[in-house]
This record gives sequence, C-alpha cells and structure tokens, in this order.
Amino acid sequence: MRARWMVAFGILFQVGIVAGMVLMAMMPLLTGQELLLETVPRDPRSLLRGNYVELDYHFSRLGLSTVDNHLDTGRSYRYGDHVYLEMQRRDSTWRVAAVWPEMVSDTAVYIRAIVHQHFGSTLDLRCGIESYFTDRENALALERRLRGRESSLRPFVRVMVAPSGQARIKSLETRE
Repeated sequence: MRARWMVAFGILFQVGIVAGMVLMAMMPLLTGQELLLETVPRDPRSLLRGNYVELDYHFSRLGLSTVDNHLDTGRSYRYGDHVYLEMQRRDSTWRVAAVWPEMVSDTAVYIRAIVHQHFGSTLDLRCGIESYFTDRENALALERRLRGRESSLRPFVRVMVAPSGQARIKSLETRE
C-alpha cells in the first residue's frame, strides 16, 4: 500500500514540475504588456525544424552609442550576462530607449536580454523572441506576402512582456 502512494506521489510530483514549467513560460502571455516591434525575418522555413521564422530586431545587435547606455563601460559583458532594454513607444511601435544592468523603474517597460557577444561598443543580444513557429499554411502565406516583388509590406511582431522583462511572441503580422 505504501509503495502505491510513493509511486502516485512521484508521478504527481513530476506532472506538477512540468505544469509549473509550462505556466512559467506562459506568464508573459497571461500577465504581460503588449508591444508591437518591427522585425526582419530570416530563414522562413527549414526541412529539419519545420515551419518557423527566425527574427531579427533593431536591438539584436545593439550599438551602445545609439541608445542611452547605463552599463559599466569598463566591463566586458560575456555570454549569458543579462541586460535590460528599456522600451519606449514611438508612434505605434516600441523601440529601445536605454540599456541597463538591472530594472530601475517600476513604471518603465523592460525586455530582459541575454548577451551572446560583446565586441567593441556593440552587444549581440537574444531575448527569447527570435523564433516563431507556425503551421505550414501560415508560413507559406507569410513567405508569399513578404517576398512579393512589389511588396511594400513590413513584418511586425506582437510581443507580450511580463513585469520581470520576460518576453513571448503573441503573433506575427505584416503592415504597409
């Protein structure tokens, strides 16, 4: 009888861990603020990975001289270091206004970024919103819209950003 309880507890514990991981990953979608970011798609489909779009943003390779830089200029940032991008709304889209080593305001919107490389005055950053997976029909339709010879459409990403700075893609769209 005790062995059954132990097995049941072990199974419930593992299910609870997986459910917690899924819930944590979905927190930005549930509690976040919506931002519209302009993007540049790369490599829209892959035979190995399926129908996805790799995305670049204006802050993927961030020139520290182009924004209000609050990072320690004497420090060399390494792979895995976190920085926070303070976002500011400009017209209908959001852009980086400043870069910080930590969140400094409760009212500002921040995206947490991970440094991949630091070379000179440029940071190569990842924010967890660089890949968007979709079904085959949507991937093909997006590819046709963006690759049209006379297309003036530009891709945009709707991102949900949690108060912690964690970001998740909500949708991908095109606009003129």
